[in-house]
Amino acid sequence: MSPPASTPGSEPKWDPFGPSFVVLIGGGTTQTIFKVSESFLAHYSGYFRTMTSNTIMSPILPYSSDAEIRLPGDDPEVFSMVLHYLYHRRFLDSTIHPCHLLSFDKIIDIWSFGEARVIPLIQNAVADLFGDKIKLSKSLPDRWSIEYLWERTEKGSQLRKMLVALVREMWMPDGHKHTIWGELVDGRSEDPERLVWLVEALLDSKHEVRVSAKARRRMESCEWHVHEDFVWCEGSEEASLDDQRDLMAAKRRERAASWSS
Repeated sequence: MSPPASTPGSEPKWDPFGPSFVVLIGGGTTQTIFKVSESFLAHYSGYFRTMTSNTIMSPILPYSSDAEIRLPGDDPEVFSMVLHYLYHRRFLDSTIHPCHLLSFDKIIDIWSFGEARVIPLIQNAVADLFGDKIKLSKSLPDRWSIEYLWERTEKGSQLRKMLVALVREMWMPDGHKHTIWGELVDGRSEDPERLVWLVEALLDSKHEVRVSAKARRRMESCEWHVHEDFVWCEGSEEASLDDQRDLMAAKRRERAASWSS
């Protein structure tokens, strides 16, 4: 069986008249019921794929061909945005960039849902959105959002790695080699306190909150995306080649400088 789709160009061959999932999101008065095609969700989600009607895990309702799935700990608003992206390739219907409408915490919530339900396309879209928010708003997550990111994501997650890499590059040229980075680089540190300190120190320093052209190319080359083997987003190979050319040019400059000295 092929992995869940991870690129925007991967369209599902789904059956709108086939069995559906009845998904109950949230609890109490906020609980919301969604009815979504099984084949549609299974195309994108490893979690929902295990729940389809042709698997032993399927929670089929009595007297119905539909499977009921209860997710009381999840947010209906987040699931609604996830579905909207899967259908339309955007999280919100607005002419305003979503990075200006969604907080860091809400973006983290969407990532967390995609990670828990194995929806790589959502994780990749959120990684891009997270980077865009830092770039366009010229701001970084505060202490509470960084701690929330560590609370809501798995050890070594790509979103942790991405934030650490972007902050580290902002510390160039004088602070990016400090030993304090340690396990932060791989997103495996259980305690985000070091990153909190680095962000707060950065904001109090002469360094600028920005996403450089080099960091942008790293984003465009899928460095912090979640993909199946031998799959990349459109344009990522060109971005990766640009980055390699820049690296080779930098090495040539270093060699030339050493020869002339």
